Amino acid sequence: MAGIVDAVGRDVADVKVGDEVFGQPDGGPYTGNAAAEFALSHIYHPKPANVSWEVAGSLWTVGETAVRAMHLAGAKAGETMVVAGGGGSVGAVLVQLAVAKGLRVIATANAADLERLRGYGATSVEYGDGWVERVRENAPNGVDIAVDTAGAALLPGCVELTGGTERVVNLADLDGEKYGVSFAMGTPEARVLEALPQLAELTGAGKLDLPIWRTYALEEAAQAHADLGGRRNRGKIVLMP
Repeated sequence: MAGIVDAVGRDVADVKVGDEVFGQPDGGPYTGNAAAEFALSHIYHPKPANVSWEVAGSLWTVGETAVRAMHLAGAKAGETMVVAGGGGSVGAVLVQLAVAKGLRVIATANAADLERLRGYGATSVEYGDGWVERVRENAPNGVDIAVDTAGAALLPGCVELTGGTERVVNLADLDGEKYGVSFAMGTPEARVLEALPQLAELTGAGKLDLPIWRTYALEEAAQAHADLGGRRNRGKIVLMP
């Protein structure tokens, strides 16, 4: 969510009424608690003035997931990371975070997204049969980390590329256990709260792009969900009061 502070609790001292913030509504990112004119939040950060409301409201869920993947992988500058599903919102943010940290990134995506990912500084290869071989051709020194953001039975290839499960992060495949890679749940205990200032800094500096597909009024929420469920969007869907 993103919005303007309308009221603060008695012990809140880091924001005041009228401040612009973004973050997560209380109750979790998937509860719909921000699909309203007012929302409660205790996980927030100042919104950079030059970042749109649409982008700010979309940042937390995909951005925190990408930052958490970097932490889980122990990503370090100079390493090679494969992002399976780089064309999606989480994958695109992860690509940009990894490039900003100094990693060499190889992202898989469909043909329509390859050029955009190259613009982010990644090497991009097309999905489909032979994707593992295409990645290998572009990683002569091997692959250190693989992150599955797509959930399209790509984990076996990720394990093959890294030579084991230790540095494979599964963000999307609920059946990952059969490949030896558990699903990286975004539980309250696992959240990386320092993602907020990091996302604010990068978006404010123009170093993090998050495409917005369409904005809907609150009364159009049913259509927004229909478009999302029908996979019509290429970018984030946003509800605005």
